[in-house]
Amino acid sequence: MRPSDLIDPAHQPDTSWGGIPYSVVAGLLLDEPVNLRDGERPLAKSLREMMERKGMDRLELAGKIEGIRIVKSLRLLDAAIRGESEDMAFIRSIFRCLGVSPEAFGEIILEEKEFGRRRAEAGMRREAHNTFCKFGPYLRAMLVREFRGCLPRKEASYRHLFARVAHDTKYGDIEPLSPCEVASAIQQDATWLPRVAKHYVRAYIYHRMPDDAHVISPQGVILHSGDWRCSLSSEVECLLFNQHSHSASQAV
Repeated sequence: MRPSDLIDPAHQPDTSWGGIPYSVVAGLLLDEPVNLRDGERPLAKSLREMMERKGMDRLELAGKIEGIRIVKSLRLLDAAIRGESEDMAFIRSIFRCLGVSPEAFGEIILEEKEFGRRRAEAGMRREAHNTFCKFGPYLRAMLVREFRGCLPRKEASYRHLFARVAHDTKYGDIEPLSPCEVASAIQQDATWLPRVAKHYVRAYIYHRMPDDAHVISPQGVILHSGDWRCSLSSEVECLLFNQHSHSASQAV
Protein backbone atom coordinates (compact mmCIF):
# COMPACT_ATOMS: atom_id res chain seq x y z
CA MET A 1 0.00 0.00 0.00
CA ARG A 2 1.43 3.39 -0.98
CA PRO A 3 2.46 5.67 1.91
CA SER A 4 0.35 8.83 1.77
CA ASP A 5 3.44 11.04 2.04
CA LEU A 6 5.65 9.27 -0.53
CA ILE A 7 5.22 12.14 -2.99
CA ASP A 8 6.11 15.52 -1.53
CA PRO A 9 3.92 18.23 -3.13
CA ALA A 10 6.54 20.85 -2.19
CA HIS A 11 8.91 19.38 -4.77
CA GLN A 12 8.24 20.68 -8.28
CA PRO A 13 11.10 19.40 -10.45
CA ASP A 14 11.61 19.97 -14.16
CA THR A 15 11.29 16.52 -15.80
CA SER A 16 11.13 17.66 -19.42
CA TRP A 17 13.39 16.12 -22.05
CA GLY A 18 16.02 17.76 -24.23
CA GLY A 19 17.56 21.16 -23.83
CA ILE A 20 21.27 20.37 -24.19
CA PRO A 21 23.30 21.72 -27.15
CA TYR A 22 23.91 19.54 -30.17
CA SER A 23 27.67 19.84 -29.58
CA VAL A 24 27.16 17.92 -26.32
CA VAL A 25 24.80 15.37 -27.90
CA ALA A 26 27.31 14.75 -30.69
CA GLY A 27 29.89 13.59 -28.15
CA LEU A 28 27.61 11.02 -26.53
CA LEU A 29 27.86 7.27 -27.09
CA LEU A 30 24.32 6.61 -28.31
CA ASP A 31 24.91 3.74 -30.74
CA GLU A 32 26.86 0.52 -30.44
CA PRO A 33 30.47 1.03 -31.65
CA VAL A 34 31.25 -0.69 -34.95
CA ASN A 35 34.11 -2.66 -33.39
CA LEU A 36 31.75 -4.20 -30.81
CA ARG A 37 28.99 -5.41 -33.12
CA ASP A 38 28.13 -9.06 -33.72
CA GLY A 39 30.31 -9.44 -36.79
CA GLU A 40 33.41 -8.37 -34.82
CA ARG A 41 33.13 -11.14 -32.25
CA PRO A 42 36.42 -13.13 -32.11
CA LEU A 43 34.58 -16.39 -32.84
CA ALA A 44 32.99 -14.95 -35.97
CA LYS A 45 36.16 -13.22 -37.20
CA SER A 46 38.29 -16.31 -36.59
CA LEU A 47 35.75 -18.47 -38.40
CA ARG A 48 35.71 -16.23 -41.48
CA GLU A 49 39.52 -15.95 -41.52
CA MET A 50 39.97 -19.71 -41.14
CA MET A 51 37.52 -20.47 -43.96
CA GLU A 52 39.31 -18.02 -46.24
CA ARG A 53 42.74 -19.41 -45.32
CA LYS A 54 41.66 -22.96 -46.11
CA GLY A 55 39.74 -21.92 -49.21
CA MET A 56 36.57 -23.56 -47.90
CA ASP A 57 33.14 -22.15 -48.81
CA ARG A 58 29.95 -22.35 -46.76
CA LEU A 59 28.50 -25.36 -48.56
CA GLU A 60 31.67 -27.42 -48.27
CA LEU A 61 32.09 -26.66 -44.57
CA ALA A 62 28.41 -27.31 -43.80
CA GLY A 63 28.71 -30.69 -45.52
CA LYS A 64 31.53 -31.72 -43.17
CA ILE A 65 29.41 -31.27 -40.05
CA GLU A 66 28.03 -34.65 -39.02
CA GLY A 67 24.61 -35.38 -37.57
CA ILE A 68 22.83 -32.29 -38.99
CA ARG A 69 20.95 -31.92 -42.24
CA ILE A 70 22.72 -29.70 -44.74
CA VAL A 71 19.94 -27.06 -44.81
CA LYS A 72 19.97 -26.64 -41.04
CA SER A 73 23.75 -26.79 -40.97
CA LEU A 74 23.96 -23.93 -43.49
CA ARG A 75 21.52 -21.85 -41.47
CA LEU A 76 23.48 -22.37 -38.24
CA LEU A 77 26.77 -21.74 -40.02
CA ASP A 78 25.55 -18.45 -41.49
CA ALA A 79 24.49 -17.31 -38.02
CA ALA A 80 27.96 -18.19 -36.67
CA ILE A 81 29.67 -16.33 -39.54
CA ARG A 82 27.60 -13.21 -38.74
CA GLY A 83 28.40 -13.53 -35.02
CA GLU A 84 24.75 -14.15 -34.12
CA SER A 85 25.06 -17.73 -32.84
CA GLU A 86 25.23 -18.75 -29.17
CA ASP A 87 25.23 -22.49 -29.94
CA MET A 88 28.70 -23.29 -28.59
CA ALA A 89 28.43 -27.02 -29.29
CA PHE A 90 27.81 -26.29 -32.98
CA ILE A 91 30.52 -23.63 -33.13
CA ARG A 92 33.00 -26.02 -31.53
CA SER A 93 32.17 -28.63 -34.17
CA ILE A 94 32.74 -26.08 -36.96
CA PHE A 95 36.22 -25.25 -35.71
CA ARG A 96 36.94 -28.97 -35.27
CA CYS A 97 36.04 -29.49 -38.93
CA LEU A 98 38.46 -26.69 -39.81
CA GLY A 99 41.26 -28.53 -37.99
CA VAL A 100 41.51 -26.11 -35.05
CA SER A 101 42.98 -27.77 -31.96
CA PRO A 102 41.17 -27.63 -28.60
CA GLU A 103 44.00 -25.46 -27.25
CA ALA A 104 43.70 -22.93 -30.08
CA PHE A 105 39.91 -22.91 -29.75
CA GLY A 106 40.30 -22.26 -26.02
CA GLU A 107 42.38 -19.16 -26.79
CA ILE A 108 39.64 -17.86 -29.09
CA ILE A 109 37.09 -18.44 -26.31
CA LEU A 110 39.20 -16.31 -23.95
CA GLU A 111 39.22 -13.51 -26.54
CA GLU A 112 35.45 -13.94 -26.89
CA LYS A 113 34.93 -13.51 -23.14
CA GLU A 114 37.04 -10.35 -23.08
CA PHE A 115 35.07 -9.03 -26.06
CA GLY A 116 31.82 -9.76 -24.19
CA ARG A 117 33.08 -7.88 -21.14
CA ARG A 118 33.99 -4.80 -23.20
CA ARG A 119 30.71 -4.99 -25.08
CA ALA A 120 28.67 -5.18 -21.87
CA GLU A 121 30.55 -2.21 -20.39
CA ALA A 122 29.99 -0.18 -23.56
CA GLY A 123 26.30 -1.09 -23.41
CA MET A 124 26.01 0.22 -19.84
CA ARG A 125 27.85 3.41 -20.78
CA ARG A 126 25.55 3.81 -23.79
CA GLU A 127 22.52 3.46 -21.49
CA ALA A 128 23.92 6.15 -19.18
CA HIS A 129 24.60 8.46 -22.13
CA ASN A 130 21.12 7.93 -23.57
CA THR A 131 19.57 9.01 -20.27
CA PHE A 132 21.83 12.06 -20.18
CA CYS A 133 20.77 12.86 -23.75
CA LYS A 134 17.13 12.93 -22.62
CA PHE A 135 17.56 15.08 -19.51
CA GLY A 136 20.92 16.79 -19.61
CA PRO A 137 22.38 17.13 -16.07
CA TYR A 138 19.90 15.40 -13.74
CA LEU A 139 19.34 14.16 -10.23
CA ARG A 140 17.74 10.77 -9.68
CA ALA A 141 16.34 9.45 -6.43
CA MET A 142 16.95 5.83 -5.47
CA LEU A 143 14.14 4.70 -3.22
CA VAL A 144 14.55 2.61 -0.10
CA ARG A 145 13.99 -0.96 -1.28
CA GLU A 146 10.67 -1.49 0.55
CA PHE A 147 9.00 1.43 -1.26
CA ARG A 148 10.19 0.89 -4.85
CA GLY A 149 6.84 -0.52 -5.90
CA CYS A 150 4.81 2.23 -4.27
CA LEU A 151 5.06 4.96 -6.92
CA PRO A 152 1.81 6.08 -8.55
CA ARG A 153 1.20 4.00 -11.66
CA LYS A 154 -0.76 6.52 -13.68
CA GLU A 155 2.46 8.32 -14.66
CA ALA A 156 5.90 7.15 -15.81
CA SER A 157 8.15 6.60 -12.80
CA TYR A 158 10.76 9.04 -14.10
CA ARG A 159 8.37 11.91 -13.40
CA HIS A 160 8.77 11.18 -9.69
CA LEU A 161 12.35 9.96 -9.55
CA PHE A 162 14.13 12.39 -11.89
CA ALA A 163 14.80 16.12 -11.70
CA ARG A 164 16.68 18.15 -14.28
CA VAL A 165 19.45 20.21 -12.72
CA ALA A 166 19.82 23.80 -13.87
CA HIS A 167 22.81 24.55 -16.06
CA ASP A 168 24.21 27.42 -18.12
CA THR A 169 25.00 27.11 -21.81
CA LYS A 170 28.14 28.86 -22.97
CA TYR A 171 29.96 28.64 -26.30
CA GLY A 172 28.02 25.50 -27.24
CA ASP A 173 28.89 23.72 -24.01
CA ILE A 174 27.11 23.37 -20.68
CA GLU A 175 28.15 24.46 -17.21
CA PRO A 176 26.19 22.42 -14.63
CA LEU A 177 26.06 22.96 -10.88
CA SER A 178 28.94 21.49 -8.94
CA PRO A 179 28.40 18.36 -6.80
CA CYS A 180 28.80 20.53 -3.68
CA GLU A 181 26.07 22.90 -4.90
CA VAL A 182 23.71 20.00 -5.51
CA ALA A 183 24.61 18.45 -2.14
CA SER A 184 23.78 21.78 -0.49
CA ALA A 185 20.43 21.88 -2.33
CA ILE A 186 19.66 18.40 -1.00
CA GLN A 187 20.54 19.50 2.54
CA GLN A 188 18.12 22.43 2.18
CA ASP A 189 15.44 20.22 0.60
CA ALA A 190 15.21 22.47 -2.47
CA THR A 191 11.88 22.55 -4.26
CA TRP A 192 13.40 21.27 -7.52
CA LEU A 193 14.46 17.90 -6.05
CA PRO A 194 12.70 14.73 -7.32
CA ARG A 195 9.09 14.51 -6.14
CA VAL A 196 9.59 11.63 -3.71
CA ALA A 197 9.98 12.71 -0.08
CA LYS A 198 13.56 12.49 1.20
CA HIS A 199 12.42 10.11 3.94
CA TYR A 200 12.01 7.39 1.30
CA VAL A 201 15.24 8.12 -0.60
CA ARG A 202 18.22 5.85 -0.07
CA ALA A 203 20.57 7.97 -2.17
CA TYR A 204 20.57 10.55 -4.95
CA ILE A 205 22.55 10.11 -8.14
CA TYR A 206 23.75 13.34 -9.73
CA HIS A 207 24.69 12.75 -13.37
CA ARG A 208 26.51 16.04 -13.91
CA MET A 209 28.14 15.41 -17.32
CA PRO A 210 28.08 12.45 -19.72
CA ASP A 211 31.01 10.75 -17.96
CA ASP A 212 30.80 12.43 -14.56
CA ALA A 213 28.38 11.22 -11.89
CA HIS A 214 28.14 11.46 -8.11
CA VAL A 215 26.32 9.62 -5.33
CA ILE A 216 24.89 11.88 -2.62
CA SER A 217 23.10 10.86 0.58
CA PRO A 218 19.66 12.27 1.56
CA GLN A 219 21.56 14.29 4.17
CA GLY A 220 23.57 16.01 1.44
CA VAL A 221 26.84 14.11 1.92
CA ILE A 222 28.78 13.23 -1.23
CA LEU A 223 29.36 9.50 -0.83
CA HIS A 224 31.22 8.83 -4.06
CA SER A 225 32.33 10.63 -7.21
CA GLY A 226 33.41 8.97 -10.41
CA ASP A 227 32.57 8.25 -14.02
CA TRP A 228 29.31 7.24 -15.69
CA ARG A 229 29.14 4.03 -13.61
CA CYS A 230 27.93 6.12 -10.66
CA SER A 231 24.71 6.72 -12.61
CA LEU A 232 23.84 3.00 -12.64
CA SER A 233 21.57 1.67 -9.91
CA SER A 234 23.47 -1.63 -9.73
CA GLU A 235 26.78 0.14 -9.11
CA VAL A 236 25.25 2.40 -6.46
CA GLU A 237 23.60 -0.57 -4.74
CA CYS A 238 27.01 -2.26 -4.52
CA LEU A 239 28.60 0.95 -3.20
CA LEU A 240 25.94 1.45 -0.52
CA PHE A 241 26.10 -2.21 0.51
CA ASN A 242 29.89 -2.06 0.90
CA GLN A 243 29.67 1.15 2.91
CA HIS A 244 27.01 -0.35 5.16
CA SER A 245 29.10 -3.50 5.69
CA HIS A 246 32.18 -1.40 6.49
CA SER A 247 30.25 0.73 9.00
CA ALA A 248 28.77 -2.36 10.64
CA SER A 249 32.22 -3.99 11.01
CA GLN A 250 33.62 -0.80 12.56
CA ALA A 251 30.72 -0.69 15.05
CA VAL A 252 31.54 -4.21 16.15
